[in-house]
Amino acid sequence: MDGQTVEQIRTSLIRQLLFFDEQQLNVLDTYFPAYCTEPEERSSTAAWMEHYVAELEHIVSGLAGESPCLPDKVLIGSTVTLQQPAETKTYKICFPQDADPDSGRLSFLSPIGMRLLLASLHETVRLPAQCEGTDTVIADIRFEGDV
Repeated sequence: MDGQTVEQIRTSLIRQLLFFDEQQLNVLDTYFPAYCTEPEERSSTAAWMEHYVAELEHIVSGLAGESPCLPDKVLIGSTVTLQQPAETKTYKICFPQDADPDSGRLSFLSPIGMRLLLASLHETVRLPAQCEGTDTVIADIRFEGDV
């Protein structure tokens, strides 16, 4: 990665950290309201978001070193190519307000988005609503930054 690219990636990831710092409670209240969401689902989603933030912090600190490297993990802002036995699908993982499933833009809060986020290149994942026995391999991950 060249210096400009590293700085663009760091800036994008820091924006995500700021988003979660400022908006995590609002996101939970909007998409997992306490009055109609099982407490376990809300708390597990909050813990999952905190885990994502911790991973982002680790990635950002690694980009500040002498030999910066972006790990091959699915992040918000990544375009992910999935290989299934019968087909290949590509999705962009984005924030909920930017989601448009018909054009392949999936919210990180969607069932598929939550399964893909932080998954690694070549990892096999089982996505919701799949037929039994069908595994999906993450064939490619391209981080494109801001979503």
